[in-house]
Parts: sequence; structure tokens; C-alpha cells
Amino acid sequence: MNIPMFDAYRDAVLALAIIPSLPILYDLFVTTVESYEEQRKLDIALTETKAQIYRYRYSLEIEERIKKERHELKNNYLLIQTLLHEKKYDELSAYLNESIGEKMDNISNVSTGNMMIDYILNRKISEAKKQHIKIYTEITIPNNLTVNDESFCTIFLNLFNNAMEACQNVSYPDIHILLRVVHDYLCCEIKNKANMDSVLSNPELATTKSDSENHGLGLKIVKETISHCDGIFQTSVEGNYFIAKFMIPTIDINK
Repeated sequence: MNIPMFDAYRDAVLALAIIPSLPILYDLFVTTVESYEEQRKLDIALTETKAQIYRYRYSLEIEERIKKERHELKNNYLLIQTLLHEKKYDELSAYLNESIGEKMDNISNVSTGNMMIDYILNRKISEAKKQHIKIYTEITIPNNLTVNDESFCTIFLNLFNNAMEACQNVSYPDIHILLRVVHDYLCCEIKNKANMDSVLSNPELATTKSDSENHGLGLKIVKETISHCDGIFQTSVEGNYFIAKFMIPTIDINK
């Protein structure tokens, strides 16, 4: 505006227009900050609650598994006793080799001190071994490690299932699992032998099964979970191996 009088009093007019609104702007800013902080605390509480629910659910699964294995052990014991009593030593030897020996080969004894991580690792490793997939592990994490169980389970299970599916298309399949803590982050690497043609033609690892709506969504759910928990995720190819790496924050229970 090219008005001499306005130019002379422009600063004063702007000041009179802005100053009365400062308290309103300040209240709005404070309210926004408080709402954000309350939402943040609520998100943390919800995350902790969901993690507790996951622990409880898998605790129940572990109890059911122990009950089942105890029942099977009782049956095994009775059969062994019967074969011994009847002096059927050849049948006993065959039973021990085929049944007990096979189970021993499939047993995984990963023990990190974190009940959830131990359960997930041992269960999935046992499944892989039953599919004749060799598993190599390098796990160096502290016994008191605490992470968001829901996030870890979601990410690890999706990536490991992808790795096992990829191993179905190669000869002499194997999967390497590396777990360690670096600067308050749990770092996990899952490396599996893969058909490179399949990887290059399907980089997002979308499901190739006909019933796609009821099967995995590739890396999409992994990326969403990583983003939600402020983690880091990357994939790469090294020789005949597909490598997936992720990092999620550890939780300080003393805070």
C-alpha cells in the first residue's frame, strides 16, 4: 500500500494487531505441546501394555508346549520300558535312532535371558531344521536386554519366514542369524541363500502364493513396524545370499 500515512504508522498498526493475539498464540502453543506430550505418554503406555500381552500369550504357548512334550516323553518312556521288558533290542535301537535322535537334532537351545526372544528363536530354528535348512547363529546380547517384544516378533518372524520360503528354491539351503547390541540398539541380521533370479525379479519379496490376501505382504509390514518404533532397516545381496538387517531401540527399564 502506497499511502504515506499508513507507511508512517505501519509498525504501530502491526504491533496493535499482533500484540493482543500473542496470549492466544501462546496458549495454543502450550496446549499443542501438552497434547503431544500426553499422546506420547499414552503411546508408550499402550506399547508397554501390548508387549505385556504378547509376553503373556507366548507364556501360555510355552506352557502348552511343555505339557505336550511332557505327555510325549511319558509315552516314549512307556514304549522304551515295554521294548526292554520284551527284550526287543533291535526295535528299541531303531526307535531311539529314528524318533529320539531326530528330535534331538531338531532341538535348538538358544538362551539369551529374554524369554520372548528365546521362544521365537528356538521355535523358528526348529521349524527350519525340520525343513532340512542349516542354521548358523551368532548371538551376543546381554541377559537383561529388554526390547519392544511386539515389534521384534513382527519384524523377525516376517523376515525369517521370507528366508525359509526363499530356501525352498535353492540347493543346500542355510540361514545365518546374528544378534547383538550396538549403542542402545538391538541389531539383527538374517542372511539366507536365495535364488538370485527370484530376488532380482521380486525385490519387495511379495508373496508368490495364489492366496496372496491370506499370506505375507513381503517387506511392507516390516518397514511399517520399523518406522513405527524408530528403527533402521536395510537389505542387500552378497553373492548367493539375500541379507536383511534391522535395528530397534532397546528399552531402559530403570527410566
